[in-house]
Amino acid sequence: MKATIRIISLLTALLLTAMLCACKEPEKSQPADETTEQSGFLRLLKQSTILLEPDAESDQIVDETTLDVVRSILESRLSENDIDDSFVSVDADKMQIKVVLPEMDDSADIRELLTVQGEITIRSPDGEVLMDSSMIDQALPSVMTNYENDDDDAEVISDASYMVILVFSDEGRERFSEITEEYLNQQISICIDDEVLTSPTVNAPITDGSAQIAGDLNAEECLRLATLINCSPLPFPLRIVGSDSADAA
Repeated sequence: MKATIRIISLLTALLLTAMLCACKEPEKSQPADETTEQSGFLRLLKQSTILLEPDAESDQIVDETTLDVVRSILESRLSENDIDDSFVSVDADKMQIKVVLPEMDDSADIRELLTVQGEITIRSPDGEVLMDSSMIDQALPSVMTNYENDDDDAEVISDASYMVILVFSDEGRERFSEITEEYLNQQISICIDDEVLTSPTVNAPITDGSAQIAGDLNAEECLRLATLINCSPLPFPLRIVGSDSADAA
């Protein structure tokens, strides 16, 4: 009799378990595209807005047309640096540029990217501008590696030097050849805006249409500099006049 009762109790327990499982609503899997949309929405809930305007010291004409050129260049800079989902717009009434950066990405590097004019010049020993960005076709990030043999006589990289190679236009090639011939055994400088990037001594005329920006650059700085040069300089430097972050999540 006791065995019969235990069997009935066991069957009852199994039946109740089955009924509970049947009543429980199955979990719904979230479609991949819906998850992606929600992720993108959350990214937009966390953002920074930076307001820019032309530097007061600039003597360039500032109008809606030049501001639109600025907008286009800033969009290229952000895109080339893989800063996705950014948005750049022009406020023609206030003569300002508004930049929206998702995920509050407003680090010092990004702020510099947005404000630096990015004009490359080659200057004489006394600072006279001899060439500018208009004679540069492209800038190529490059690395030179040195090797040594380890204890097992295997060849390993001992150190790496990063540089940016400037490739000149036909006009730039001819002009740089003239410059390096004129300033033989003297130092010339390659600058970005008013910052000297490198000051090599000219040992021989350079006729291959290229120049190197070498120095204390790491891989990230090398790539960022090349990208900045390739995006064309701004018509005038910018300054930040306001910024705020929003976090509605």
